[in-house]
Amino acid sequence: CDPWILLPQSVTADYPQKKVKVCSPEELSRFTDVLRQAMAKIEVIDPWLKQELSDSIRVIVPLAREDPKRHVSSTYSHLRGAVFLCHDDNPYLQAETLIHEFCHNKLYALLELDPLFKEGSKEPVYFSPWRPDPRPLRGILIGAHAFLNVSRFYALSASRGGHAPEVLESLQTAAARRHSQVELALTILSDNAKLTDLGQSLLDGMRRNLPEIAKLLPPPPGFAAR
Repeated sequence: CDPWILLPQSVTADYPQKKVKVCSPEELSRFTDVLRQAMAKIEVIDPWLKQELSDSIRVIVPLAREDPKRHVSSTYSHLRGAVFLCHDDNPYLQAETLIHEFCHNKLYALLELDPLFKEGSKEPVYFSPWRPDPRPLRGILIGAHAFLNVSRFYALSASRGGHAPEVLESLQTAAARRHSQVELALTILSDNAKLTDLGQSLLDGMRRNLPEIAKLLPPPPGFAAR
């Protein structure tokens, strides 16, 4: 079944950096309506992903959106199956967020079986394609895994056709941006990370997926096909 929307009154808020939103009935109705649209888009593009996401994500908690320019979401390794996210009227953005946070949940589970890295916890930090602050390699791997799947979702959505020109351009741009960020992240990991066998297998699998996603995207402006 699909995730439940958890009313914030029943949540113990231990996360001062993110405020749980107390929704009016109208706000909650809109919040859930857009999430249903987002889940429907994921199901059209990848029914297996939608089923896996529905099985994994059990609770969705609405967050306050204090800055209208920032879309806030989070997951926590000790709250498996819970996603915190703010409302947005764009179902594609909500679909991206659900996929992103679902992928974090998957890797949290994987990290309980294997650390993926041979180094200990005191490791240097590196440039992150997604954040202004440098991140440890573990964070870069978790981000790459999430945004690889987001890029694939956008690329597959764009390739289905039938979109208005501005929607098609937006989907292709989002897919290409995430693809280039993941490509850079995987290069950073390949050059610097000492991975376990399972971690290397994960990295190799992500690298194999990049060209398949690129095939779905139009060539960059000015690119002359040979």
